[in-house]
Amino acid sequence: MKKLKELVNIVTEEKFIPESSIDFESEENQQFLPYQMYQGIKNDEFSTDIQAAENVYGEANISEKYRRLKWQLKETLYTKLLLISPTKETHSEMFTAMVECNRKLFLVKLLLRLNAKKSAEQLGRHVLEKAVYHSMPTVALEAAQILRELYHILGERRQFEEAAAAATEQRELLVAEDEAMSFWQQIAINYVKSTSVSKTEQRKIKALFKKLTDLYSKYDTLNVAVSFFRAKSVILQMEGEKEEVIKNCDEAIEYLRGRPHLAFPSLYVVFYGDKFDAYREMHDYVNAKFNAQIAARYCREGNLMWFQFQHHRFVMCMHSGDYQEAGNCLQVVRKNSKFNQQPDHLKERWKLFEGYYALAAFRNEFTPEKVISLRVERLLNETPIMQTDKAGWNTSLMILQLITYVRRGEIDKIMERLDSLSNYCHRYLYKNETYRTQVFIRMLMVVAKEDLNYRRVERLGRQWVSKLKRYKHLVDPTEIVPYEELWSWILETLKHEKEMVAEYKLAAADRKVG
Repeated sequence: MKKLKELVNIVTEEKFIPESSIDFESEENQQFLPYQMYQGIKNDEFSTDIQAAENVYGEANISEKYRRLKWQLKETLYTKLLLISPTKETHSEMFTAMVECNRKLFLVKLLLRLNAKKSAEQLGRHVLEKAVYHSMPTVALEAAQILRELYHILGERRQFEEAAAAATEQRELLVAEDEAMSFWQQIAINYVKSTSVSKTEQRKIKALFKKLTDLYSKYDTLNVAVSFFRAKSVILQMEGEKEEVIKNCDEAIEYLRGRPHLAFPSLYVVFYGDKFDAYREMHDYVNAKFNAQIAARYCREGNLMWFQFQHHRFVMCMHSGDYQEAGNCLQVVRKNSKFNQQPDHLKERWKLFEGYYALAAFRNEFTPEKVISLRVERLLNETPIMQTDKAGWNTSLMILQLITYVRRGEIDKIMERLDSLSNYCHRYLYKNETYRTQVFIRMLMVVAKEDLNYRRVERLGRQWVSKLKRYKHLVDPTEIVPYEELWSWILETLKHEKEMVAEYKLAAADRKVG
């Protein structure tokens, strides 16, 4: 009762933030301006300060009263965020433990400041025990240090020595985890912009991985293990050892399954995603689809990982010729309420996917669902804006534009776009990483130079088709439709050029009338 009385006295004496009582969903608070601004942001009614100010105050300028309103809303949201109550039904056990431990650690420090030592001691021991169980050395170390200081003040030697030993142990684990994560990041960063590294860098990577392996054999913590498995996957991927990547991911997944109290769902997505990539690059679409479906179970719909999974799912469907499933994927993404909140370059990427899907629809004579917005006409006039994807998605956009011009028989626009694409390739594409793309661009140049003549294009293109097949293992993630398939579409278009162009013009006229 003494500890409870201690807490009651503190709660009685302290004042609380008034905004914490605001319930955004209650009808009685709907007249408050913070509620109106909250609802506007939630419903995507505005995305800039000017739009918000005009919506709330009827003034399209950033006034002092608007700044105060924005501050009030932000502070209210912070307060409500502190009251978040994760459950096992909505979050993983690890996430729930992380929130609880960090929140209670803050309460321990607050109780000590308010001189409630007994309550702080009891709660601190609980935090330490839970943090150790869930492999959170950062939280566990701080809790142990607080308890060590508290027992020092109280003169309780046995408890002091226990807390000191716990602090020493957690400090060692924390250092090991930090080193492991650093080694993994140093290994992975070598491959961010290039799939090939110098021999000197290769030696450094081997030395780093040796250190990481030693840490993994000595320390059984989540971050050390995950760093080891992820680094190993990256190295194996770059060496082209797809089957070994799959084995490594299976070991990682088995590790996580054996420790359900430690694993975040996102970690399963990482390793099932790596398996998906390996199977896809091996052209084993059955197993790729199976692992993609498992990965989807661990994704919360609408978050960044969910959109990345849908991206991979779409490309896989296009590669396997499952265009119906690709269309379903486009529908799911475009209808998701959080799609418009994604970064601009990701939304642009989905517009590009729609363009390739439209090309497949035209080629395979099926009509896409009405809900899918096919922006091929708009894409033809767009300049690539994906500045962070210079070595990939811009090329995919220009290739789509070129193929559409071939379908129309517009030789002048083909030549114009080829010049831009050629300059782009010399600047951004490198043989080792994008060899297939460079080969396909040369094939497109043959189409233009031979004035869309089917027989000459088909004959001169054979040598390049052989090279594509020879380097089939180098398929790049930005190759939305296999280049071999795109080439067959081009040849079919050239073979029936007059009929295809006439059909295109008739369809364009129908769209204009509609």
